[in-house]
Amino acid sequence: MGEEGKEFFSKTLPFIQELILQLPVQFPDMKSIPILRQGHAATLTLTAHQCAVILACAFFNLLPGGWMCPSLDFGFILSTSKEKTKCLLHYFHRLAVGGISKRNVSFHRLVLKDPEKFKPQEGTKLTEFKVLPVGHMIEDAHGCLQADFANKWIGGGELRGG
Repeated sequence: MGEEGKEFFSKTLPFIQELILQLPVQFPDMKSIPILRQGHAATLTLTAHQCAVILACAFFNLLPGGWMCPSLDFGFILSTSKEKTKCLLHYFHRLAVGGISKRNVSFHRLVLKDPEKFKPQEGTKLTEFKVLPVGHMIEDAHGCLQADFANKWIGGGELRGG
């Protein structure tokens, strides 16, 4: 076994297991996370520690279906995407050796009060746009509007191979 394998089995995997055991402490009643429901504006704030616990449980498919989404498990990613699997393992390894941040993570759901106002009129033309070559990041664009077309569930298509 190589050095990375030894590191995984001696540090990363035991750390993930410890996170899983903290689920009852971080979420005592298993219903303490409000769902950001469609059509209702709200904000959900979790600690970085709570996020890590949720991800650790999802890594081993231990969250009950319907708790936060229909199926929050990484089985699909682990079986189909080597690069996404490496990303998840790197995330857990960084936490295992560097500790978990004391910061919070907030998720915001905004809802249009009158969606009819934003429907295009017949004959409306699209605004001009430019497609830039690889290497240009949307985060580096100045004066541009950015939108995330969120999926119905946490992780959206990304957790299913998107």
